[in-house]
Amino acid sequence: MIRRPPRSTRKESSAASDVYKRQELHKNAPLVAVWDDHEFTNDTWKKGAENHSMDGSEGDFFARRSAAIKAYFEWMPIREQESKRKIFREFKIGNLLHLLMLDTRQYGRDKQIQPLEYLTKSGFNQAKFYNDLNDINRNLLGPSQIAWIENAISKSNEKWTIFGQQVLMTKLKFPDISNALEGISDQLKPYIQLIKLGLPSNLDAWDGYPKERERLYKIMQRSGKKFISLAGDTHNAWLSQLFDETGSKVGIEIATPSVTSPGLTDYVPIKAKIFEDSIIKKNNELLWMDASSRGFTSIEINKNELNILLGIGGSGPTKRIPSKTFISVIKMISEKKKCKFFLATGKDLSLIHI
Repeated sequence: MIRRPPRSTRKESSAASDVYKRQELHKNAPLVAVWDDHEFTNDTWKKGAENHSMDGSEGDFFARRSAAIKAYFEWMPIREQESKRKIFREFKIGNLLHLLMLDTRQYGRDKQIQPLEYLTKSGFNQAKFYNDLNDINRNLLGPSQIAWIENAISKSNEKWTIFGQQVLMTKLKFPDISNALEGISDQLKPYIQLIKLGLPSNLDAWDGYPKERERLYKIMQRSGKKFISLAGDTHNAWLSQLFDETGSKVGIEIATPSVTSPGLTDYVPIKAKIFEDSIIKKNNELLWMDASSRGFTSIEINKNELNILLGIGGSGPTKRIPSKTFISVIKMISEKKKCKFFLATGKDLSLIHI
């Protein structure tokens, strides 16, 4: 049920026009919803956020988190669990699909590593950076969510296993694009120095929690299942193969672009094609990405194949309604215990086995 706007002036109240738009959305499509950081504040973790002051000038973070969760459950069609912070849950559709919705944002996440804090007068302290990054005790999901996943997977015999979650699992490093930039802002200059060091590009994603990623991969390997990761967060579209630390393939990742929010090339002054070609070349997991377009991802699934249609239209945050120009179609064919992924972009067709 979509509630009518309350008569009070509570800050979390939505405008009436937004409610009616949501009614149209819910009338036409059911939602399996999950939050990310901007339902709270930018780069939220379990005890704070990048965009919440540490000195208390913006109030108590836990009060802010509670208010955000309260507003979320009031306005989103979702069943509350005993703990309102516990949003991870599973859905099964016959023996076809096992969808596990995860919380990589606020339930068990430790604070993000900030690479600029490792810059000293004598240079970048790589030893301390990688020691902290690879700490086996760093959590993204947290022990209780990991245990829940392992238990759910052990009881599953569906054809497809899908993780719906917030941030990229794909291992990504930015290429050195300093020579291709069309001007460098003062805000970007420190990060250009870090790019030259070959660090993981997004430490708010799974790249900032590599041991947790391996814990998840090992659960899936013990179960004998490969999986599909669905991600968002970056505002850009990505398609990747996923490998564990030994080089074994564990699944694929499909990351959807934003509908209206700005993407990489709205922040970084570089031609999209140059960036796309260079980052794909740099990263062996990455098969394809789109750095500039806004849009959506549509998935159709049956027992034999999974089709992903990416609809994009125009670039920049002002393109509010994407056209249904499907520029990428991926088909995944199940043949007994083997899977094949077909990636088609334009006339280019490549076959990837996992």
